[in-house]
Amino acid sequence: MLKRGEPVVMKMNMSSQITGRVKGANVIGEITGRADPDRYLVLGAHLDSWDEGTGAIDDGAGVASMMAVAALIGQLEQRPKRSIRVLLFATEEIAWLAPQHITLHARTN
Repeated sequence: MLKRGEPVVMKMNMSSQITGRVKGANVIGEITGRADPDRYLVLGAHLDSWDEGTGAIDDGAGVASMMAVAALIGQLEQRPKRSIRVLLFATEEIAWLAPQHITLHARTN
């Protein structure tokens, strides 16, 4: 279709559900500073996505940006003065459930 110049149209039906507890993991990378390594600049993005989203924008773009920034800093001739930590963290999206959980259990208990 693409070779013939025809548009490719795709329709997706997506759904989500909570299936129980799962373990999440964070990824931490560090570029150690040359002069003041015990002081940090933290760059971060979250690995998870929620609802019917694919994660490409929320937050795949953020993860890709942080990895690109870290790669560019790593290519510098001189290390930065302070350490830089890149944190890719899990369960950012799920955090919004906490208030709902508290409200639900306050009503039922």
